[in-house]
Amino acid sequence: MRGWKSKEFLELRYNVLKMQFEPDKTFQLANFIKNMVDHQGIAYKYEYNNLLVQLFADKLEGRSAKERADICGKIYTMMFLNF
Repeated sequence: MRGWKSKEFLELRYNVLKMQFEPDKTFQLANFIKNMVDHQGIAYKYEYNNLLVQLFADKLEGRSAKERADICGKIYTMMFLNF
């Protein structure tokens, strides 16, 4: 099992993002994640106006659409359950 699939890793990353950034900044990340889930992991090529979203998109770039949808789906579920 790869590290990015583990529940502990996803929870850790989510908690770090939740603690480090203000809600309006993470709102854009939440929108990006929701869009990835809604579009089955299809990423559109354009520059994002939020550094956090841009960095996350760059990290997902080398993965398949299914992997991106899976990762974002897990994060989205955790965000939905915590709010």
